[in-house]
Amino acid sequence: MLRMLQSFGNRLRMCKCCRRRSISTLQNDGDKCQKNYQRWHRIILCRHGLSLGNVDPNVYTHTADWRIPLHEKGREQAKAAGKRLAKLLGDEHCFIYHSPYVRTRQTMEEMISQVPPSSILNIRSEPRIVEQQFGNFQNFEEVQNSRDE
Repeated sequence: MLRMLQSFGNRLRMCKCCRRRSISTLQNDGDKCQKNYQRWHRIILCRHGLSLGNVDPNVYTHTADWRIPLHEKGREQAKAAGKRLAKLLGDEHCFIYHSPYVRTRQTMEEMISQVPPSSILNIRSEPRIVEQQFGNFQNFEEVQNSRDE
């Protein structure tokens, strides 16, 4: 490797656009890379659709927060959001990150059903974007009574 770098001599320069040392990717003037380093133009955030927990807060007494699914209206909302996303993307590509919660995964699935598959480069479940967990603040007696019923 050292020999190769020495043989290129003064052609090894710092690229001004990507701040990387480059040999074969620099144009003659050394100002810009010939490689097209794609940078994202925007970040689009979307909250999950209406969930059963939004419709009936008692769901939280017998179902863990991360297991609460979408309500039927939430599925419709997600499809509508997917149509808007498809229009917004146009011919661009995207990476999709979603929370591992059931309702966010269901929202993502409904949304991508409206987006051309060629637009989606990757889909990843990202646990760092979940809601903050502060513990279970529900009344213990109410939870026990609902389990007994």
